[in-house]
Amino acid sequence: MSVQIGAAPKIIVQNPSNASEQSIRDLVEYIRKLLEDIPPTEAYYGNSPPPHPEDGDLWFNTNDNRLYTYVV
Repeated sequence: MSVQIGAAPKIIVQNPSNASEQSIRDLVEYIRKLLEDIPPTEAYYGNSPPPHPEDGDLWFNTNDNRLYTYVV
């Protein structure tokens, strides 16, 4: 198993069925730290856009199965 998020260094667990508890804890801690830096945002889904989107809000259009990001 390997995980890479953005520009983060790749963390590799050689044998996922036998990953050590420490490697799993390290991975969870690393992901937790990455998520702290992501600002909260709203995500909407449906066939019509959200009524009052703000910069960075996400909308998954169920008509065309595309994800849109609002930029103001």
